[in-house]
Amino acid sequence: FGAIFGIKMHTAWLLLTFPQALGVRMRSFARPLAAGVRTRLEPVYASATASGDDPPPESLSLRVPSPALLLNHMADRYGSTSRILMEFVDNSLDDAESLYEPAKGAYRREVRVDVFVSRRGRRLRIVDNSRGMPPETLARVVMRVGESRKRGASFVNGQFGFGMQSFRAACSSLTVRSAAADRAHQIRVERSQSDGFLLEPLAPTAPEAAALCGGSGTEVLLQGFDAQWVDESFTAAAVAREVESHFERLLDRANLRVTVWDEDAPGPGLRCSPIDYASLSPGASVKKQLPLGAGQVAHINLCVLPAGAPRTRPAGLRPEPAVSEGGADVCVSVGGAEGRPARFFVSGRRIAACGATPSFARQSANRWTLWSHPQVVGYIDITGNRSGPLQPVITRDEFKKTRGRQAAYEALVEACEAPLMDAIESTLSAATEKSLSKLEDTLTAVLADVAD
Repeated sequence: FGAIFGIKMHTAWLLLTFPQALGVRMRSFARPLAAGVRTRLEPVYASATASGDDPPPESLSLRVPSPALLLNHMADRYGSTSRILMEFVDNSLDDAESLYEPAKGAYRREVRVDVFVSRRGRRLRIVDNSRGMPPETLARVVMRVGESRKRGASFVNGQFGFGMQSFRAACSSLTVRSAAADRAHQIRVERSQSDGFLLEPLAPTAPEAAALCGGSGTEVLLQGFDAQWVDESFTAAAVAREVESHFERLLDRANLRVTVWDEDAPGPGLRCSPIDYASLSPGASVKKQLPLGAGQVAHINLCVLPAGAPRTRPAGLRPEPAVSEGGADVCVSVGGAEGRPARFFVSGRRIAACGATPSFARQSANRWTLWSHPQVVGYIDITGNRSGPLQPVITRDEFKKTRGRQAAYEALVEACEAPLMDAIESTLSAATEKSLSKLEDTLTAVLADVAD
């Protein structure tokens, strides 16, 4: 058709379709003709378009002009020094997971994680004796943002591949040194740096390799903390309390030693230990495993403490007499209930207090009367399928808005709230009766003195 009249294929097509598009009534004898021509032209038009008359769709890719600036803004989601520190302690524990034997509840050999705090030097250092990383793994872990080979693993934390970059929120540089198979390497990352990173080998006798003298392991150095981040949480005692609360579920494992050291005041370290719920003499408790759907299970251990029950001391305060471990003095902490309200965990790592998890708090009418009650302590630990209804957000202080989240919350509320509320009321009644009885005794004694 186009060849006969000397016009382009697109123009011919418009001539045939334009009158119909305008709703112009065509004569009856022209309609069959137009339909026949259109039928013949359609395959020709499609072929001509595919052959290059029109340019193909352009393939586009994301471009980030300043990766460092983007990562710095993303890291602003981290709101506390302790949350950043826990990312790196968690990496050490994740690296040791292959050494853990669940049937025995113990690691095959002693796993040590040492945290060094220097308030004066505005730095934190984390050293472990886990497997360590060969140079290619070290480069991937530090440099490849958003990639995590832990994703899908059953009992490790990292999923997002971003925790290594969390330092950007608070300090000027990150140095990671790691040794595996008697080879040690290091990478240093500045907060403003987007390229030019160096993967440097370390000689066994190099001063930088001194902390890795055990043959395998990793050292992370966070330096140059901004002044506003060196707050009350930037002390050895505060860090020990945070480790105990955050990793309470893992500290129960045999052959694990997590110790916090004050580099500014040499002395005994603070070895972190789990809370002993049995020693708290709970008035009531909820202990059960609750399926949440999609392969997830909630391990629930929540207690209501009687009024006036001893809570034992928090870590780092009034430490026990030092004991010797590997030639160094260590004060063994006795885990207490302070700072241990009802909390959500995922695979043994704390997410947040139940009453402080916004999505859950909105689901329950008892946010303040139960979930934030000072006498309610314990945990709800979510294990199983990572793609289940309760999935942590990237900063691990809230759960994503998944399709099954609300149903999971409803199941937890139904399983826990009634018995815990009954226990709280009983505890309050007992405390009230005790107070009234004491008041009665006092009044009796006073009246007796008056009568005399």
